[in-house]
Amino acid sequence: MRFEHPIRLAAPRARVDRGGALYLSGEPLPGFAAEKRGALYALTPGAALIGAFAAWARPEAERDGLCAKLMRLSGSEADDLPLLLAGIKLLDLSASDSAVKAYEKRVRQRAAVCQRLKSGGGFLWLCLACARLVWQANAERKSFGIGGA
Repeated sequence: MRFEHPIRLAAPRARVDRGGALYLSGEPLPGFAAEKRGALYALTPGAALIGAFAAWARPEAERDGLCAKLMRLSGSEADDLPLLLAGIKLLDLSASDSAVKAYEKRVRQRAAVCQRLKSGGGFLWLCLACARLVWQANAERKSFGIGGA
């Protein structure tokens, strides 16, 4: 299942980057920071796109107890951007359950550190929401007998 979230809609033809950016495109796109990589541009969403993505994911996140708890973390978001990009990639690539489980473990470990230090974690609720959405999509696929995610 491909999620039509605001960041994907802003770059519908871009490929998912296997590196540190989110997408690869033949040209820079509005709303993304673009870094030239050979003939392509590595795209990382800017604050406006991340804000639109957060608004898109918020209703689902508010229904999840842990996501709601993580929404209270309001520290620096910059440290969590790579983790958020990894979560968005899970959405775009229809990740397997094992990949989502490993990702969720990373998010929980980061949340524990942020809570212990009382610092950081501003994007962690959004990271966990990505995992929850993929879990949900995988469960739906399995219930319809589609794939063995």
